[in-house]
Amino acid sequence: MKHVDYVVPVLHSHSHIETLTSAFQLPWFTSKKQSAKYILKNVNAIFKPGTMTLVLGPPGCGKTTLLKHLAGILHVKGNEQVSGSVTYNGCKPSQVDLSSLAAYVQQSDNHYPTLTVKETFEFSHKCLVGTVDPNDPLAVNEQHMVDILISVFGLSECADTIIGDDMIRGVSGGQKRRVTVGEMMTGRATTLLLDEFSNGLDASTTYDIAKAVRTMAEVLEKTVVMTMLQPPPEVYDLFDNILVLDKAYLHKSSIFG
Repeated sequence: MKHVDYVVPVLHSHSHIETLTSAFQLPWFTSKKQSAKYILKNVNAIFKPGTMTLVLGPPGCGKTTLLKHLAGILHVKGNEQVSGSVTYNGCKPSQVDLSSLAAYVQQSDNHYPTLTVKETFEFSHKCLVGTVDPNDPLAVNEQHMVDILISVFGLSECADTIIGDDMIRGVSGGQKRRVTVGEMMTGRATTLLLDEFSNGLDASTTYDIAKAVRTMAEVLEKTVVMTMLQPPPEVYDLFDNILVLDKAYLHKSSIFG
């Protein structure tokens, strides 16, 4: 991505006067002036296959916006502006199918509560890949992908346990988060984008998930970009690159290996 900017308009009122009308205190705003606020400003980065990049920064600095832009799911309103370029192996977004190329893992866990962990992975795999032809030499790994992911993400002991929800008892919150991240890797997406996946998790579970993603990224040559607020030191060491955002800008302390 080169020189990426994302600008939204902001309205500012010149004055705010309190008036008393019918025993109610009502605010009266005078004329408003429109200015621009940068969500992302001149962001340049290269994300290579088989590597993991950590995006750091305080809340509101543009981390989620960056991931959504990379995933092609950033909804830009008519009065907002996006400039710069994002390419995927030299191809423009219009030249590739981003829904198949990039997998975006949001902060919440959304699953069918009555499916088991293994059934959830199998359902996701069939939706993203379809029926695998056993005679296709290129599809040999696909036949075992579900079992591989369940093992790598440490879900073997609960593979036959239902996911559950607030009304149905199922796996733990940490296990549910492992399923959320793991099932997004059942398809053939080469780019994995994880938005604050560690929210609500302890340091040990966060490390286990990040380590599992690291393993799959290296084996399958996937490009991984994660956003986190305060990663533990052992998690920080798993990343190849560190991208720091500060008020929409790419901070000079960013590290690219």
